[in-house]
Amino acid sequence: MGWFRGALLHSIGLATLSAGAEGCVKERADGLVPLGCDDPQPGTQMGPGGEEPTGWVQCSNGFSHRPEQRACLHSAASTGSCESEPGQGDCATDDDCSAAANGYCNVDFFSATCFCSYACATDDDCEADQACYCAGADTRCVAAHCRTDDECEPGYLCSLVGNTLACHSPDDSCRVQDDCREGGCPACQFDDAAAKWQCNPESGGCGVGRPFVVDGSARIAAALDRADWCADVPMPAELDEATRELLARHWTALALAEHASVPAFARFALELAALSAPADLLIDCARAMSDEIEHARRAFALASRYRGAPLGPGPLATGDALAQCVDLVAVAEAVIVEACIGETLAAVEAAFARDRASDPAVIDALARIADDELRHAQLGWRFLTWALHQADAEQRARIHQAIGRALQARAEPAPAQLSSATAIAHGWIPPDVQGALRRQAIDEIVAPVFAAVLTPPRTRASARAEARAS
Repeated sequence: MGWFRGALLHSIGLATLSAGAEGCVKERADGLVPLGCDDPQPGTQMGPGGEEPTGWVQCSNGFSHRPEQRACLHSAASTGSCESEPGQGDCATDDDCSAAANGYCNVDFFSATCFCSYACATDDDCEADQACYCAGADTRCVAAHCRTDDECEPGYLCSLVGNTLACHSPDDSCRVQDDCREGGCPACQFDDAAAKWQCNPESGGCGVGRPFVVDGSARIAAALDRADWCADVPMPAELDEATRELLARHWTALALAEHASVPAFARFALELAALSAPADLLIDCARAMSDEIEHARRAFALASRYRGAPLGPGPLATGDALAQCVDLVAVAEAVIVEACIGETLAAVEAAFARDRASDPAVIDALARIADDELRHAQLGWRFLTWALHQADAEQRARIHQAIGRALQARAEPAPAQLSSATAIAHGWIPPDVQGALRRQAIDEIVAPVFAAVLTPPRTRASARAEARAS
């Protein structure tokens, strides 16, 4: 959750206020400033005497790099804890997790039982061609072609993109996933044979987010039998009929929601133009429309796969979708609900489902959706920040009130559901788990970012000064 919160704060020009999260990467000894890392934020971890560096630096434009090797620390706060009933789960305490070093007994988010997880502490805990990536409870071994920035050409970084650590170089055709969006949906990957980063058209994913709301109700199209919105994706042989039906309903609903997001962004573009918004907001809004079309196409492909017949969208009612008079506060109120909250939650959910899926086509789709929805959420937060600067005192007060109402509108917890491991492997999240994830994201991401956005600049400066002094 902390990474999502940091990415949103960076997108609106705010740094986190916790000790150790401030500042920039210093120049290297040879005087060259590392290239390509936007808003560098040194990673920290909790040690015996307080926060310590991880040796990794997070870049807001989609990757991390490693200036130095540091041991990953595994505090109770980062590894979690678990208590289970006798006979349930894999473990009861950390002592039960002894199959490898750094074993911890943690709660499984789906089954609410306990299981053993194992983390690395140094590169020596990994294979010879791997490195230990320090990320709290997500600490893990990743494929490594370099160990630190010093192994790369002057001015280039030993960068982690996806799950691969390798040097960037002048020969690269990409540095981050966003460099590979043109002409389809490839992924930026390190090519071992070519020894460089390049766009791989065979490994990308095209693919839950902004609703199309008219008069307070979300509109979607009906699903129709048509093949022009989907590609042929082979059906896994192990799925039973009930699971296929569940997944077909899930991916159809997602596809229709993604399809409806296209006119939602088109309306937002008209509103931005009417409000004389900055060009960068309009550029990213136009890009978001294209993103949502790709999301819908990939989701319809998966829905068709599980249904066993092609599926696509029918006509969508668009009447009365645009107000006669575009009002700054009204647009901000919609952005608060649909983007700052809705698309932030969509990015978190897609990443959560991606990390628990095992089907390659599903992982590809969810990876693209997670990346894009985070950018869409960042667009919403950037607009809100701009709107607050444009608003007068009365308008700002109304926007503040809208934020308060949005945070109070919490969904009731869903009843516990039987968890289907097979369906989870294909991108489905049980409703009770989804509800718990959303509440956690509201508390740990959305509410703190709202608080930062609404904090006066002088108060933020004082908080940063106090953080540096502590």
